[in-house]
Amino acid sequence: MASLVKPKIFNKLPAYMAAISRTGLLRCRFTMMNPNLLSSKRTLLSDAYHADDIWINRERIVVDMDEMKINLDRSFYDLKEPVMSVELHKYIDNVYDKEELDVSEGYLYCYRHSPVAHHLRPSTVHSWLRLCIELDYPKDALKVLQNKRDYGLFPENYTYNLLLDTFLRANDIKGACDVAMVMMKEETLDNCPLSQLLSLYACHKYLNIGDIPEDEQWDIGMTIADASRGVGGSLSLSYHAIGCAMTGDVNKATRCLQNVAETDGPKIAQEALDRIAAILQQREDENTELLGLFETTTKTLSNQGKVTADTLDSLLESEVSDRLPDLERKDTGEYTSILETWHAEHMEALEKKRIAELEAEREAKEKRLDELLRATGGITYWAEKIEEAKQRKAAAEGKAEIEHR
Repeated sequence: MASLVKPKIFNKLPAYMAAISRTGLLRCRFTMMNPNLLSSKRTLLSDAYHADDIWINRERIVVDMDEMKINLDRSFYDLKEPVMSVELHKYIDNVYDKEELDVSEGYLYCYRHSPVAHHLRPSTVHSWLRLCIELDYPKDALKVLQNKRDYGLFPENYTYNLLLDTFLRANDIKGACDVAMVMMKEETLDNCPLSQLLSLYACHKYLNIGDIPEDEQWDIGMTIADASRGVGGSLSLSYHAIGCAMTGDVNKATRCLQNVAETDGPKIAQEALDRIAAILQQREDENTELLGLFETTTKTLSNQGKVTADTLDSLLESEVSDRLPDLERKDTGEYTSILETWHAEHMEALEKKRIAELEAEREAKEKRLDELLRATGGITYWAEKIEEAKQRKAAAEGKAEIEHR
């Protein structure tokens, strides 16, 4: 694939023309890197959910990127002074290529270690991660997300969903699972059914690849448990028990199975019981009493007819088919208004900055005037001089009158 060379003409164009040029080239680059845009083939999340046209055509504050880079370099690296969050956002929101993306990553690092790091805007987090997706560098996004100490990016679920789906579209199951694990650690899976379903899908695919490394067992298990918590249905019940078993909590896994036996709700999948049994067999140090309770519970479930032969694959595909479209619509309907709100906030912040700069300039002028007056005696000094001059003039006039007589 031929690379697109960054046109030098950008810096010589009026701002509005530069915006058109950059937007057009970004759309061209994004289309070349994402062939799904040219076909109607559906992966997991729809193209409508990704809302690429809405994003590319969003309102932005167009800037001269070279000039901004000079100013930000001076502030971050030379003077090491705080940078307003809206200034950082202006640069990131106009990133066009990998070179600028790398530069902006460095700015995020510097901002994280500055005194105003807690003011990083949600819109900036979304913009930077989305640009990683559009420029086809999702692994850069994942790397930064995993390093909270140095970057501190905490996106909302919509951005997470886009990134997770991007890895799934590329058939990078491990990458998708890593995104899901980050969400688990940040506790963002609760009360977000779409993120739960996507995470469960990623973990399911990852489990099907083969044996999970021992150092990932707990994280994967906890992610599965969180992605299936409070959802209901055979798929979630089955996976919640699997997740608990993977984290080593046999007691909780067994209680999950007992709840199925004690209620008239959905059945548990036989495949889930087999997976849990295989997990327990690998752990020789498990409490024999708990192991016995697990075996007893599985027999009870079987006798009650509460075990389904449906595979986890078929249950998952059915869940995605039934629930995903409605879950998508809840997010896509709000995206345009969110972008508009963010832009309005940026304009408001810039107006406040302009007013603050004018006020600072006025105060500086008043201070200089005051210092000048103090240095020359001030108003009182000049008032006294004027009065003395009047008195001298009066005295001179009086003397002249006497001599005239």
